[in-house]
Amino acid sequence: MEIQDQQLVDQMRQNLQCKYDHDQIVSKMKDKELKEINTIKLLELDYNCEIKQEKLKKDLIALDLQKEVQLAEMERKRDFEKQTKHELEEATMRTKKELEQRD
Repeated sequence: MEIQDQQLVDQMRQNLQCKYDHDQIVSKMKDKELKEINTIKLLELDYNCEIKQEKLKKDLIALDLQKEVQLAEMERKRDFEKQTKHELEEATMRTKKELEQRD
């Protein structure tokens, strides 16, 4: 009877070992699948980040261009105001001279 008990225990151990091995293989397969899924997700995230970075670069370039346009407009306005002021001063001087000559 003792031998049968030992055989039964051995058989149970083998079954447990087999179950453990099976679970390990399934776990590894799941790990591999999860790794593949995670790799795909990471690639998608990287791709999305690249797209966002490109959009950000374009937005920054657009902002830089917009600033340059604004600066150019401000310079043109300043130059126009200087020119207008200069012309006004010249016209005022001529008018003063003309008035002085009349007197």
